[in-house]
Amino acid sequence: NSSPKKSPHNIKKIKKINKAILTRTSSSLHSMEVVNRLSPLLSRDYILLYMHNCITSSSIITDRYLQSRTVRLVCVFLMSLLRNGRVGVEECRVEVE
Repeated sequence: NSSPKKSPHNIKKIKKINKAILTRTSSSLHSMEVVNRLSPLLSRDYILLYMHNCITSSSIITDRYLQSRTVRLVCVFLMSLLRNGRVGVEECRVEVE
């Protein structure tokens, strides 16, 4: 089952997470939901790498509608990380600049 709600349970079973693979995860709504739910279990470095990946991915989209939609999703994701204290305002500001 690929439900984001079940992902934290599944991830707890994994001893080592390959950061290289996870940071290449596409910045889809589903992957952002999963990372957001897993954020208490993930290292700050991973969260920052994933955040960078999401921002970079959204900046290279050529279709205006798709880019706008993706940027909105990334903003909601970043706001959630900020609200939950997983990243600081300064870290987000640096990434967005």
